[in-house]
Amino acid sequence: MSRLRTIFFIFLLTVQGVSFAGAMQEANAALDRRDYAIAQSILDPLAMAGDVDALGTMGNIYGFGWGVAPDLKVAHDYWQRAAEKHLSTAMYNLGTLYLVGKPGFPLDDEQAAIWMKRAAEHRHIQAMLNLSSMYATGRGLSQDFESALAWASLALSNAKDPSHKAAANGQLQKLGTLVPRDRFPVVQVQIGSIAKIIDANVQAYRSQGAPHPINPPDAAR
Repeated sequence: MSRLRTIFFIFLLTVQGVSFAGAMQEANAALDRRDYAIAQSILDPLAMAGDVDALGTMGNIYGFGWGVAPDLKVAHDYWQRAAEKHLSTAMYNLGTLYLVGKPGFPLDDEQAAIWMKRAAEHRHIQAMLNLSSMYATGRGLSQDFESALAWASLALSNAKDPSHKAAANGQLQKLGTLVPRDRFPVVQVQIGSIAKIIDANVQAYRSQGAPHPINPPDAAR
């Protein structure tokens, strides 16, 4: 779609009284009923205009093959752009590409750790759990039981889903036996420092406009 057509589409949304958030709601409804062509027709110009959630969802469309042939390179480009705008799910999906390995994206533990950490620092719960495990095992970064404990604790305190809470609690129980009790105050200070980073990153995402998630899967399967 040309730049002129993109601008015209956005102009039509404005004059018709339909906000970006309203357009995203329409795309969400289309995805729910698996009307992928309609969803993509709404999302594509919004993504071209730089809308963070539209960028992330276009990545999902190509990454998970929602109505199109899967194309991880195209998905990667969309997720990369969304990640630059603080979208945690995009960061997590990028990390998962390198964590599990996909065609065109061989296993790369260091890259996986980088993206998981970024997603975790944007309050992505599964990324927090993964990062905790990666610190505990030394996968992609130096083994650090204290950091592993800190991230498991943050996952537990931020999680809403029962399965995430159970997983975080399980990791805490195991890690608690690997960190001496006299180091717990140090871990608590680390938790406080990370929490400030998370709050700042979440605010950076929210400051781009009202959030309007499009039911993205949590992993690049």
